[in-house]
Amino acid sequence: MRRSQFAFFLIFACLGLMILVSDVCLSQDQTGKTLVDQNADEMMDKALELIREKKYDDAFSICNQVILIDPDHSKAYNFRGWLYYTKGEYDLAIVDHNKAIQIRPDYGNAFFNRASAYREKGKWELAIADYTHSIQFEPDYKYTYDGRGWVYYYEKEYDKAIADFTKAIKLDPDYQVPYTGRARAYHMKKEYNLAIADYTRAIRLEPDKSDPYLNRGYSYHAKGETGLEIDDYTRAIKRNPDFLDAYINRAKAYDKEGKYSLAVDDYTKAIKLDPDQVKLLVYRGNGYLRN
Repeated sequence: MRRSQFAFFLIFACLGLMILVSDVCLSQDQTGKTLVDQNADEMMDKALELIREKKYDDAFSICNQVILIDPDHSKAYNFRGWLYYTKGEYDLAIVDHNKAIQIRPDYGNAFFNRASAYREKGKWELAIADYTHSIQFEPDYKYTYDGRGWVYYYEKEYDKAIADFTKAIKLDPDYQVPYTGRARAYHMKKEYNLAIADYTRAIRLEPDKSDPYLNRGYSYHAKGETGLEIDDYTRAIKRNPDFLDAYINRAKAYDKEGKYSLAVDDYTKAIKLDPDQVKLLVYRGNGYLRN
């Protein structure tokens, strides 16, 4: 086929596709939705299924297809924005959530997702504003209170953080994350007993996580309870044998207790995990001198 003939054929093929799409758009079901709308919704259901299966590339492809079919499909922009977020492409995520919110100004989940992207970029005020908008539209979504609570924590507004974490816990008493957040806020307010109580609840909910043991160890350290502090660092290491901070802090606690050989062992393990930390060599050297 000559190039000119092929071009002519391609034009007619495109026109045929445009006519087909136009005909489909005119066909509606009893709810008033066009077949294109129905097809796009079904595709987004599939995208959600793929997201749950962590098949993000396939879900991303479907979102792109839906946006081509229906440029005003708010869910497609919201989902694609979240997928950008999972890749660490926060600016692109924000652009898509902007579009979703422009199409649907009461889209609480899009505000939540944009807030999360702003949080990752350290734009605390914008994140708080979006979390607050999300709460207005979806007041019983525990993750929004938890998310805003962490931003308040980073902003050192500990009372507001505690209030939001408490609300998230009331919505779901078995949700572990806000217990950890509230505990950290209590610790910063030097309310160590309350911090320890919340870390303990977090541990009961998810006993295999190492971080709550490390953090509870910090609170025991602040209270001067070195034995309990060491026990928690040991539990953290048991759950994560490469937990650098747990080795360093346990070594310091051993130093405090005069257990210099144990401190040296922990500094040695820490140095293997992070050989570029010169201060660890200094700490271990001091341990050798004291031993």
